[in-house]
Amino acid sequence: MMESNAQGHGAIKKAVISTLAISALGVTTGVSANETEVAVNEPATKVVANNEVVAKVPTQADVDKAKAESDKANQDVAKQKEVVASAEANIATAKKELARLEGIAEVKARGYENFKQLKAEHDAYLAEQQRLQALKEKEEEIRKAGDASGRAGNGAVVAKDEIVPKVPSQADVDKAKAESDKANQDVAKQKEVVASAEANIATAKKELARLEGIAEVKARRYENFKQLKADHDAYLAEQQRLQALKDKADAIRKAGGQPKEVTDANGKVVDIVDAKAQNKPVVATVGTKDDKTYQAPAQATNAKAEPKKQLPNTGTKDSGLLALLGASVGLFALAGRRKYNR
Repeated sequence: MMESNAQGHGAIKKAVISTLAISALGVTTGVSANETEVAVNEPATKVVANNEVVAKVPTQADVDKAKAESDKANQDVAKQKEVVASAEANIATAKKELARLEGIAEVKARGYENFKQLKAEHDAYLAEQQRLQALKEKEEEIRKAGDASGRAGNGAVVAKDEIVPKVPSQADVDKAKAESDKANQDVAKQKEVVASAEANIATAKKELARLEGIAEVKARRYENFKQLKADHDAYLAEQQRLQALKDKADAIRKAGGQPKEVTDANGKVVDIVDAKAQNKPVVATVGTKDDKTYQAPAQATNAKAEPKKQLPNTGTKDSGLLALLGASVGLFALAGRRKYNR
């Protein structure tokens, strides 16, 4: 029964270890075998049956290595998060600069359009002034020719005190156009900077996702290795305990006894005892722990009680023995006299 319990327990533990081993080796994670291959050693103690296969488990060195790899992966993730944060800060700065340049370009373009419109209007104004001036000159010629129609001076449209509005020259318009074009070029370049920053942050986030995936696999493998090692250590400890119980049962059997299992409340065998030894009568020796003889409790003595009065010692110990012997002889003599009288 001990052997069957040992084998049954071993089979259950093997199933658990095998399941954890499959998970630990990355079968359910999609990680390649070369990433999860580990060296394993034989168990330090074997107490299983000859035909039982002991599951291979990671050593403590494998567990430590897995933890170091997991920690390194987490550090890589932390560093990549800093890269992503820096890229996000860069793109925020680039977009802020783009907004500033776009504002400048808008002002420059509006200034150029205003200058161009103002120049066009001024050119039309000058053309009109030239037309009117030509009419005025023609009227003056007619007047000089003797035409006294009384219409002299009616063609003048520009008084001497009239102020002609200031308008940009063609050079001003050309300069405004050049500034507007330059501002647009700056906007275009900054858009390229923003696009590059966005591409960088997309790459950084993609790399972060990759590193987080690796870190997750490494962490899961470390936890699996650690659990597998703990289960295997418990398995070996249980095998050693069962072997110790088996050795104890063999020793009882060799001594002529009858092994008997002692189980706990859950039915687990916790000890082996000799059933024959339990059924033997116990011979108690007086004064030992097995002595069941009733003993009256000692009476309490009064410390202040008076000491017992004793007769004065008038002889030796031999005088008491002689007195006892003399009394015995007297009794025998008395008995003989009574018999004689009868």
